Amino acid sequence: MENDGLIVRGIEPADRRRVWVRLTPAGDAVFERHATMESDGEASLLSAPDAIERQTLAGLLRKLLLAADQRDLGDHAKQDGKA
Repeated sequence: MENDGLIVRGIEPADRRRVWVRLTPAGDAVFERHATMESDGEASLLSAPDAIERQTLAGLLRKLLLAADQRDLGDHAKQDGKA
């Protein structure tokens, strides 16, 4: 990406172990094009179900995410010796 001119990297002067990375204007343009394509794809995908089906889908996805978060919290507690 750096060779393609999409990002620039540098060393943090106060702590030379740290490296910063920033998008160049060209990198920002590529990101924006990608984000637009993703947004268009999502809109196309979500045009199939009707409004009630989209609400149901959103509720089911929310439930899955909450369950995954709870599982991850439990896994972290086990790793930390707290469970």
